[in-house]
Amino acid sequence: MPSSIANRQHELLRFCQKKWKGGVTQPVNLEEKKRITKDLNERFTKAAVVFVTDYKGLEVAAINDLRRKLTEEEVEYQVAKNSLLIRAAEGTDVDLIKDIFKGPNAIALSYGDPVLPAKILADFAKDHIVFEIKAGVMDGAVLDSNQIKALADLPPREKLEELRA
Repeated sequence: MPSSIANRQHELLRFCQKKWKGGVTQPVNLEEKKRITKDLNERFTKAAVVFVTDYKGLEVAAINDLRRKLTEEEVEYQVAKNSLLIRAAEGTDVDLIKDIFKGPNAIALSYGDPVLPAKILADFAKDHIVFEIKAGVMDGAVLDSNQIKALADLPPREKLEELRA
């Protein structure tokens, strides 16, 4: 697991899950919400592609397996509150798909090749019927689930560059 992604995931988890005595989750305060929103906004701005998924009905082990596969390819996968996602999307291409931030959502962000995360998500969706790829955004274009599956069928960027040369 690349350390920068692991550190960022750990930091965000720490922000989102402050504990009271007895293990009850304490609500995140306003300053922490602002910090999370700012961080997400910066990541949305830098990302080459952002995918939104619905993980409802998946077991924790399956989500952890998906997260591990994505992290191995330097793709970030994060669950966040919809209100924070909507605020963070402002001024970015993700704003084009903010209307789908309803229900349980997780986002996958890739800063490089958009094909690899699409392949991982599409393969995972084949194996887990309840997992849904809702939409994505790439270069200012909205991608529906069928377009993401078509993207997953393309060869990786390196192979395309080899063919072009």
